[in-house]
Amino acid sequence: MLTPTMPLPELVADARKDHKALWSAVNNLLPRLRRMQQRDGADATPHMEPWCSPRGNNWLLHYSIRTAGPAMQPLAWCPDGKGGLIALLITASGTTYHLDNGLLLDYGAHFEGTADPLEALQSFFYENHYYTTETLHESSPGIWDVRVAMDQGLGIGAWDRNTDIIHVRSYVAYAQLLAEQREHMISFDARRAWEELTIGQQAERLDRVLHKEATKLRVA
Repeated sequence: MLTPTMPLPELVADARKDHKALWSAVNNLLPRLRRMQQRDGADATPHMEPWCSPRGNNWLLHYSIRTAGPAMQPLAWCPDGKGGLIALLITASGTTYHLDNGLLLDYGAHFEGTADPLEALQSFFYENHYYTTETLHESSPGIWDVRVAMDQGLGIGAWDRNTDIIHVRSYVAYAQLLAEQREHMISFDARRAWEELTIGQQAERLDRVLHKEATKLRVA
């Protein structure tokens, strides 16, 4: 069972022990998801369900309909012992995304108007569940700076290649990076618009937003 005293690699290893039971629970839902896909097609609404494993671990299961059919992303979480949460998105490839508690609290305060850590996590994961990682440069032996493209924004952090854990420490919404297009964007269009920018354009916009946020913190 996940406990806040466990190191992150041990937390990941423990969460993986739930996978057999997790996929059994998912398989029970697949007929309903396929009916949703047949009925609604691409317009099928994503949904998220909490699940507690037989071993007592808490999970959020995000279901969506993609071109290839129903898709599910699992995220395990537990209290961090300090009033926050430890959140781990464990992928099929083996890589784990660790969502920093400060990121979740900042997201909850700025985008959802909540200080409740679990509400913030649920909102964040519902809106941002599909991740692709861009490796930037090695900042120290085995540690690489990364940017993580999500559904609604960009995560910034570091990839520990020794443990295969990506620590996502901050988040910038595409609405901030593409402010001039904000009124015309939906989530897919926002991500696509970001990915269509050149590397230089992306870097310039990201630096501008991060500088603006840093200035706000100094003033506060």
